[in-house]
Parts: sequence; structure tokens; C-alpha cells
Amino acid sequence: MGEIANTFIWEIGSFQDYVKKISHGDSFSSTKFCMPQNCQKKDGIKPTLWQLHLYPNGDFGAGNYISVSLEAIKTPFEISNNINEREQRHKIGIGKIVDNKSFMSKNFIKKVTGIKHNYNFDNPPATWSLDQLISLNAIFPDGNKFKSIDIFIQITFIDFEESFERNEILYEKSEKAFGDEDLTDIEFNFDCDKIVKAHRVILAMGSKYFKEKFQGEWKGKKKVTIEDTSCMAFRAVIYFIYTGKLMYEGCGCCILVNIHIETRKLADMMGLTKLKCLVAKEMPKSLNEGNWDKFLLIGWKTNDKFLKDIVLEYAAKNWRKFKKGKGLKRLVSAASDEMEVIEELVSIANKRKQMAIW
Repeated sequence: MGEIANTFIWEIGSFQDYVKKISHGDSFSSTKFCMPQNCQKKDGIKPTLWQLHLYPNGDFGAGNYISVSLEAIKTPFEISNNINEREQRHKIGIGKIVDNKSFMSKNFIKKVTGIKHNYNFDNPPATWSLDQLISLNAIFPDGNKFKSIDIFIQITFIDFEESFERNEILYEKSEKAFGDEDLTDIEFNFDCDKIVKAHRVILAMGSKYFKEKFQGEWKGKKKVTIEDTSCMAFRAVIYFIYTGKLMYEGCGCCILVNIHIETRKLADMMGLTKLKCLVAKEMPKSLNEGNWDKFLLIGWKTNDKFLKDIVLEYAAKNWRKFKKGKGLKRLVSAASDEMEVIEELVSIANKRKQMAIW
């Protein structure tokens, strides 16, 4: 899921009243919210339930600071499946809501990133806490705590795959072996008459999928025919196993969208979640004003949630430019009998407009 779907914004009007009325050690709470937001049953995603608690005059012994806590609330799915803990990464920020007459903008005053916490339901409440989120002096720089101010708390959840960092030592030797046909002992043949050569031991060490294939269906074979698969996408998978990197990175060519789609499907089949993450980060570079609507419609009609979410996120980030462009007109015309895709796009774009930029 993209950043927009994994973001919750808590708007707090007249914050000065909470500072005045709520004592040190006491809190008030946001509405309960699901993450990711607006996911549908057909997507097969099990959303998690959360609630934020804000201490306007601090807690945990923090004087003149605002404290915050995030509570994990057990869902019916977690109860029925006896799931007793939940691990999550997130970043959180606090800022001011500014009235610019024609629109409301949100500007961060403080951001906290790189947070990782394990929520244990066997030891309630299952919460993460930060006793010094921000000082009250940063909210009221002139010292007047009765001055009217509207604030917001924004929290974004981060998929664990997104935090993947390449281990240089791990790939140092295998990266040099990529493309070197000396000592290769397996050959993959494709319908396009292309050949990809590789080393069994490197593939088996880097992928459970290949290890099982070499021990089973491909055991003893020196040549394997790969059908109904793009040789370029397959080569991108091999390249990732050797190097930990994404092939064609930084090209930004629209032709690569289809290759990225196939690479993602192969990565999904082979359980290469880190490669899926790299593809998700790279694919938007190949989208542009002339093709985003085409790929959004493909993702929608083929029920390819991965592709659809990437294009929706991309279009939402560029909504100011796209909302009056030819792409949206083409999309409305092509999806005249499937207006749900338009409604979802507008909903995501509106959510993006409400967010502060990290």
C-alpha cells in the first residue's frame, strides 16, 4: 500500500482549550482508525485498528511538553486467529493548520521518524509512547497559551520491506559474477530466442524458489525453458539475486512499466519481497502525463492492486496538473461504465491534498 493509504491525520481545532482544560497526566483521544485506510475486502488485506492519545500538558513526568501514545486495538480477525502481538514501523509529526483563505495548509513543526515497536496484547494496553513529542513553547512561541491555534497530528505507517538496506558485503562477490559466463552451470531459454546464463549456487543461496526448483523439477538439468515470461523481467530477477539492486534503475522510460509489472509478478511468485519494494519505488519514474491513465485502467480491469495503487499514488501527487489534463479526460471516456475508478482516484487525490509533506 502507498503512503497515502497508510496515513492518518488527526486535526485538532482550538488546541489552546485542551491545554487550558486538561491537566498534566491526562489525555484525550482521536477516533479509532484502520490502517491501511479505505482498503476493500476484495483486496484480501486485513486492516489493523489503532487510536492516538494526546497529553496536551505532558505525561510520564514530561513538564511543558506534549506527549503522545499510539494504541494498537485488537481486531476481530486477530481475536479469532489468536494473534497476540503486532509489530509496526511508523513516523509521526505534529504541526499547525494555517488558513490561507482559499485553502487550508498543514506545516510540520516537528517530525519523528524511524520508529519501530512491538505491540503485545498479552500486556495491555498495547501502546507506543513518546513523552516529549514537542515542547509547548514550540506551539506557543510567544508564551501565550491562550492564543487560538489549530494543530494536527499525522502518522504514516511504513511497510517493513521499505526499510530494506542493501548489504554491500553480502553482494560483493556475487555482483562481480553477474554477466560473467565462466563457470555458469544453468541456462534459461525463452520464446524470444534469448538466453540467460547463471550460477546455480548463487541463485539457490539468494532464493528459496530457485533452491527448491534445483532440488526438484530442474534437478540435473543444464537448460531450462521459461515460457510466457519476459526474458527482460526474468533477467531483472536474476540481477537482483546477484546484486541486491534493481535492473534498469533510473531509466524512467515508459516502456519499462510493462517490464516492472512482470518483474513484480515474478518477485511475488518467488517470494522476493525486497525486489517488489524496489520495483514499487522505481515504477513511478516510468509514468507520465501521457500514460498514467492507461496503466491505472489496466490495474483496475485486471484487478492488479499493486499496479493500481502505484498509479493512484502517482496521479494523486500530481493531481493539480492532471485534474484538467488529457489523461483524466481519456480515463473518464474509457471508464464511463466503471466510475468507481474515477471516484477512488478523486478520493485519494483529496486525501493527498489534506496531508502535510514529509
